[in-house]
Amino acid sequence: MSKILRDPFFIFILAGGLTFALYAAVTESEKPIIQMDAELESRIVANQEALRGRALDEAEKKALIEAYIRDEILIQEAAKRNLHALDAVARTQLVEKMRFFLSEEPGEPAEELLKQFYQTHTDLYVTDPKISFDHVFFAEPPDDDNLLEKILEMEDFSTLGERFWLGPQLKLYDREVLAGMLGADFVETLFALPEGEWSGPHLSKRGTHYVRVTRHLPSRLMTYAEVSHLIKQDWEAARREESLNARIEELKQGYEIVVE
Repeated sequence: MSKILRDPFFIFILAGGLTFALYAAVTESEKPIIQMDAELESRIVANQEALRGRALDEAEKKALIEAYIRDEILIQEAAKRNLHALDAVARTQLVEKMRFFLSEEPGEPAEELLKQFYQTHTDLYVTDPKISFDHVFFAEPPDDDNLLEKILEMEDFSTLGERFWLGPQLKLYDREVLAGMLGADFVETLFALPEGEWSGPHLSKRGTHYVRVTRHLPSRLMTYAEVSHLIKQDWEAARREESLNARIEELKQGYEIVVE
């Protein structure tokens, strides 16, 4: 026995076995833990009972818990494979959930705070300029060089041209909406036209238009009374964003960030 204990090969095998046993023990202890405590189980069962409108029997409860554990295993494995970073939808959902989790709900603001917020963020409460105009529309450029003169001579311009799905008169549309419908270049030209004068042809992404602007409504700063309900929402959103940014800066200290 003493001879075996002194044998170098035996010592090598023994050391290897101990190392393997130690590694196995450490590896075993480092397994991710999926913990199902009584509170979580009760919440899962209660949610399902509320959905079904009745109490679950023991077999159903057991199946529900097993399904939860299987789902949790898949979530853990997805995280190991970094799928949350590769899937844009999953990444966005996780970011939004963390934003909600980390941001703090602000308290009830005093009226003076809301007035200060309004005064320092007036750009949020300026209306977009709007425009109203009449137009004669053609899907294809008309083969008539004298069409503008004909429009000027007519009392009812709406009998000319082709049917436009919004009609021959468009009232109080803002730039963004019109640009989406007719194109940014057309809208830029349209807002530069004076009121009361027919002009054209003007090309949009829909076709050809002869246009008469009937009203320019300039942008304006809405009063505090008009937007008081919006100011409170905006103030709360700003406070949440501030608290979120502060928490992210704290968490940032735990990461080494490399930008190449």
